[in-house]
This record gives sequence, structure tokens and C-alpha cells, in this order.
Amino acid sequence: MEDNNTIIQLNDALNQLLDAYDSLREENDQLQATIDEQAQTIEKLEYDNGNLEERVEALTSTTKHHSTELDTMLGRIKSTLGATAPTQEVQTASNNDGDVEPEEQTQSEDIQITMEESTIFTQEEPKQEEKKETTSSKEIDLGRMQSLLNGFNS
Repeated sequence: MEDNNTIIQLNDALNQLLDAYDSLREENDQLQATIDEQAQTIEKLEYDNGNLEERVEALTSTTKHHSTELDTMLGRIKSTLGATAPTQEVQTASNNDGDVEPEEQTQSEDIQITMEESTIFTQEEPKQEEKKETTSSKEIDLGRMQSLLNGFNS
């Protein structure tokens, strides 16, 4: 009987080991599935990250290009205004631009562009009216521009 009792105990122990092995195998399979899912997620995120980095670089490049174009246009506008305005007023306006914050500088650039447009419209007027009003309109426009720039700086 002793042998029979030992066999039963060994059989129970073996069954427990087999159950534990099956349990560990299921847990291992679940963990492996989770690892595979996370690996796929990582691959997708790396792909998306690469695409986003390309887009950021493209946007940065475009922004730099646009900034360069705007600086060129602004330089042309300043040179055009410098040719028609007294030197002192142009120097005052350019000195003020150095102290202006970026948002205010954009607004002053908009004002300068508007000045160029008004100069173009003034040039399209009939020549008789142009002779009479050219001097006064330029002074008024430059005066307005100066007062607007001073208003933005304060």
C-alpha cells in the first residue's frame, strides 16, 4: 500500500507540474503577443516620427525661404522709400525697427507695404494733380508712418 500511496502522491505532483507548465505557457504566449503588439506600435511610431520630422524640415525650409523673400521685399521697399524720403526720417524709422518686438515689427512691415502701395497709387494719378500734391502727400504719408511707428514702440 505504501507503494500505491507514493504513486498517488507522485501522480498528483506531476499533475500540478503539468498544470503550472500550461499556466506558464499561456502566460508566456500572452506576454509574447503583447511584445509583438508593442513592437508593431513602435515601428508605426518610428515611421510616423520620420514622416513628421520630414514635414517639420520641409516647413522650416519653406519658412526660411519665405522669410528671405520677405526680407528682400522689405529691403526694396525701404530703398524705394529711402529714395523719396529725407534721410533723417528713414534713419529714425530704421532705428525704431531694431527696438520693435517681432509682432510689432510685422505690423510696421505691413505699414511700410501699405506706404509702397499708396506711393504706387499716387504715381498713377494725373500729372497735373501729381505736381501739386506730390510733396504734401509724401510728407503726410511719411508723417503718418512715423507717428504709427512711434505709436507701436510705446
